[in-house]
Amino acid sequence: MKDQIQVIEWTGTPRVLGSAEAIVYTCDLSARQLKVLANKFNQQDDDCEWLWSHPKGGGENSTPVACLIQQDRRKLHELRNKL
Repeated sequence: MKDQIQVIEWTGTPRVLGSAEAIVYTCDLSARQLKVLANKFNQQDDDCEWLWSHPKGGGENSTPVACLIQQDRRKLHELRNKL
């Protein structure tokens, strides 16, 4: 994706999305912890949408490692409307 998706280890503090399409934070958290964290950030952050994935949380569409995903909320909304 032309270096537009950053994959980094979660340190407990989100980064500014900047010009990236997404930041994928690899985490050592349970599916429940990821869900709580994503919900918290979604309530606090009007600019970004926070998603999560866990190997034990979504069948064959899950990521192989636990991760928290940060994306531009406006861009995602526009893409969803096109579908």
